[in-house]
Amino acid sequence: MISYGFSVWLVPQPRFNINTVHIPHITVATCFEKEPIVHCTLNKRYGVTFFPGISKFPSDMYDADDVVSGTGLYCKIDNMELEHEPHMTFTYDDSEDMSSFEILKHIYCDLYVVDTRSKNPIDWKLLKKY
Repeated sequence: MISYGFSVWLVPQPRFNINTVHIPHITVATCFEKEPIVHCTLNKRYGVTFFPGISKFPSDMYDADDVVSGTGLYCKIDNMELEHEPHMTFTYDDSEDMSSFEILKHIYCDLYVVDTRSKNPIDWKLLKKY
C-alpha cells in the first residue's frame, strides 16, 4: 500500500457500528500533498445508501502504482457526486472473513480532512471535521 498523503472522507456517525481495523470511511478525495482546504456547509450530515452485496474492489482504484486488495460495499451519497465510485472498505487484504461484518443499508456521515500519509491504515488520523 502506498501513502495517500491527505484525504477528505465521510466518516459514519456513530462510528462504533462498523467493525473495521482502520477508521471506517468513504473517500471523497485523496492524494493531496498538503492538508486540503474544504469548501462546504459546516456541520452538514451526509446520507449514504449502500448497495447490497460485498464487493472486491479493483486493485488500482486510486492509483495505478498501488496494488491493494480491498473488500467492502459500494454506495450512493445523497447530494454529492464523485469522480470515482463511492464505497466503504472493510478490509485491505483477503485475510479476514467478511461474514463478521454488519451489512449496512443507510447511514449518516460527517466530513473530515484526514492524515493518510502512513502506509498502514491503522495509523490514519482524523484532523478536522467540517
